[in-house]
This record gives sequence, C-alpha cells and structure tokens, in this order.
Amino acid sequence: MKRLIAMILFLAMLWMVTSALAADLTLPVKMQRQMQHDGNGMKGSIQIHSNADPVKDPFLYAVQNAEFDILRNASGAQWHMIFFQPDETEQQKNRTEFYFNGEKI
Repeated sequence: MKRLIAMILFLAMLWMVTSALAADLTLPVKMQRQMQHDGNGMKGSIQIHSNADPVKDPFLYAVQNAEFDILRNASGAQWHMIFFQPDETEQQKNRTEFYFNGEKI
C-alpha cells in the first residue's frame, strides 16, 4: 500500500514539474523551434476589415473584407511564404509567393 501511494505521489510530482517547464515556453519561442525543422511549416489566416473608398484607396477597396490564408516554411535562414484565397474546393486562388534565401540585401 505504501508503495502504491509513493508511486502515485511520484507521478503527480513528475506531472507538475513537466507542466511547469512547459509554461516557460512562450508562443514566439514555440513557433521559432517549429520553424527550425525542415518540412515543418505554419499556417494561418487573416482578414482585412475596412470601409475604403474605391477612388481614394483602390487597393484597399479591392481586398477589404476578404480572407487570406498564409503558409510559411523555413529551413535555416531561408524561408518561403504563400498568401492565397481558398475557393469552395480548397484550391488556391489569388496566390502570391515570397522567397528569402538568407542573404543580406
């Protein structure tokens, strides 16, 4: 019985220690660690909310209230980012890609 109680206490303390260590990781640190491994990417989406005038701000008027998805992948100092809009069949339309090879400009 004492061994069972000791084992339960040990597991509970181990669980608390691992939870405390995980709390030290902030979101930027987690994202940076994920991006350090080849093949791991990040995905997200943004929506631009505005009430732009078509004459004064034609670009903002064209993209207002549209949702865009973002895909990003990195390998070392190189990264690749894609902005696009998904259609009903999840195909990418209005796709724009950015590449950075890690060299200073």
